[in-house]
Amino acid sequence: MKHEPTRYSRLLVLVGLVPLLIADLAVGLPEGAFVGGGAIVMAVAAGVHLYGGEPRAAAGWFLFGVALALAAVTDPIADTFSLLAFVLLLVSGLVLLASQRVIETPTDDGSA
Repeated sequence: MKHEPTRYSRLLVLVGLVPLLIADLAVGLPEGAFVGGGAIVMAVAAGVHLYGGEPRAAAGWFLFGVALALAAVTDPIADTFSLLAFVLLLVSGLVLLASQRVIETPTDDGSA
């Protein structure tokens, strides 16, 4: 796991969030259960990346969890400030995940 945390975290997120989404659609989970379950899945994915030596990717997953929590606490569609904060958290998480991949891309001389 130390060398390929993305393989494990993607699987973890799929295995964790897909049943959560299906259960929410099927029976209508309480908001706290949905957000709590999603936040736990994203925190574990962040932990996988942190353990695997990818701190930026870990921070990206953490920001996704914070965005999910913000969406549960506020109504991003109704409030412009909340919508802006939600979008900025998601974009920041994506930038952190992408920057981790850019850092790992080998250069022309073969070094990472």
